[in-house]
Amino acid sequence: MRVLSGRYELREIVGTGGMAVVYRAWDRQEKMEVAVKLLRQEYENDDEFVRRFSREASAAAKVAHENIINLLDVGFDEVPYIVMEFVRGRTLKELIRSVGRMQPKQAVSIALRILAALDHAHRNNIVHRDIKPQNILVDESGNVKVGDFGIARVTTSSTLTATMDGVVFGSVHYISPEQARGETADEKSDLYSVGVVLYEMLTGQMPFDSETAVSIAIKHIGEEPKSARSVNPDIPRALDEILQKALLKAPSERYQSAAAMASDLKQALVNPKGGFVRTPAMEAQRKKRNMRRIQLCAAFIVALAAAMTAVFMSGVLDVYFYSVTVPSVLGATSEDAIRSLKAFKLESSISMSYSEDVEAGLVVSQEPAPDAEAIQGDTVNLVVSMGSQWVVMPKVEAMGEQEARDLLMASGLSHYRIETVRSDYQAGIIVAQEPAPGGWASKLGECVLYISAKSDIVPDLTGFSLEDAEAALEGTMLSIGQVHTGYDATFPKDVVIQQSIVHLTSVFEDTVIDLVINGDKPEQYTSRPNVSFSVPLDDMRVVILITTPSGVREEKFNMVCSKGIMEVSIISSEAGEHRVQIYMDDELMVDEVYDFE
Repeated sequence: MRVLSGRYELREIVGTGGMAVVYRAWDRQEKMEVAVKLLRQEYENDDEFVRRFSREASAAAKVAHENIINLLDVGFDEVPYIVMEFVRGRTLKELIRSVGRMQPKQAVSIALRILAALDHAHRNNIVHRDIKPQNILVDESGNVKVGDFGIARVTTSSTLTATMDGVVFGSVHYISPEQARGETADEKSDLYSVGVVLYEMLTGQMPFDSETAVSIAIKHIGEEPKSARSVNPDIPRALDEILQKALLKAPSERYQSAAAMASDLKQALVNPKGGFVRTPAMEAQRKKRNMRRIQLCAAFIVALAAAMTAVFMSGVLDVYFYSVTVPSVLGATSEDAIRSLKAFKLESSISMSYSEDVEAGLVVSQEPAPDAEAIQGDTVNLVVSMGSQWVVMPKVEAMGEQEARDLLMASGLSHYRIETVRSDYQAGIIVAQEPAPGGWASKLGECVLYISAKSDIVPDLTGFSLEDAEAALEGTMLSIGQVHTGYDATFPKDVVIQQSIVHLTSVFEDTVIDLVINGDKPEQYTSRPNVSFSVPLDDMRVVILITTPSGVREEKFNMVCSKGIMEVSIISSEAGEHRVQIYMDDELMVDEVYDFE
């Protein structure tokens, strides 16, 4: 078994890529499972690559987010490596293969979490450059984690030329047009890749495919993708419009930030018919209308100058030349409002807002206001209600996290926090929630879900060496805490003679077990039978003090113990009556005198 830097035991390969191999490993120092990514041997002599690999990995380690796989360590042992948290689950690619086309709400939910990760990374000046389903993990609870930050960007010019079918084009289905041309990628490149991933989730297909990587890259550069709705008619029009914008060739015409794309995706959940996505084509129409407006104004000025004599003679000015009175569309549906404005040759733009007074889908306000004067071709800005921001909190207790998440999203509650608690419920089940079922919850606020912690059974560690005891706890959710030295004549030296939690006890994840290791036999000692006592509650700190006949006070036991009956062997170097005091959480529970022979 290979051990990196004397710390990381490489157990098995769990993933391979163009640049690296990923292992499931054991961190001897932190006593936990980790994932270790090793650079492939063909790169180990590329000094520039190695330097940039370490620098980028170190930068990525600073980006901590719930939707990003945390980088824990960076090191070098013959080749560079990085250490990440180990996520139990499967890749998004595997999920897509297993379900085919996803339901729009599920696809949007996953995309929003990918965008949340990218938004955090981009704000910290880190560009991913290799967004693809293979780099996105979905754990057993349905949480989404984006991995491989800062790795795909660290390719030297020599490596680019030598590995066109490997490193660079290994992700060719998801790269942006500028990456396909060999240009520098930025945040908009990541968002293009998110668009490809969302397209694949919704249709089960790639927007571009061919027999060779180069052919696919050329399509990214020069071809327009097929409409997602033409592949899957069940896709809402709003999502199709979002995909069209995300997959535009020019970076300046795409979404300019992850937050902007996420905002449109959230609007798509409440306004699936679309019409709110701002595209370059819409902007071109707006500029055309502005130009026409200027031309109309110029024509009006010329006509005004030509008619001045008639004006002063008649005292009448026709102020309605090319002008219209803006109709009221307040309370109308967005579709009816657009039609009404078009009848007056007025354009419209739509934004969304919560309203406590106007039901979802109806116009809350308009600018210019009703009865105002406007010129044909002007734009009326409409604010359409998304309904109340307050909704009745659904009951999610007794559900798993994924089921609860889907129900909250369907209710318009996209912000929630998970708290792990100990309970008698099955692990992973929600045992409580805030707000309570039936209460009012804000779509802008945060819900709290309390999920039952995972549990494990404590093994019998007595008779084990410390190293064997650590090995016995590998793969469990338990760890070794304080290690004390004691003596028991019935055990050999350097093995466990006592443990703070009795074996076969069911405990929760992250429980710590203190141990007593058998040491040297005291030169002079006397003992008495084991002292038995009852621990009334879990996680109680138990301290045993003795006072010898000569008046010496000694601490003989100090551990966090689980509920149950404990037996402790007490050793003293003196014979005679000893005062034995047992404290539990700093409260004196036993105060008795024992005769040591």
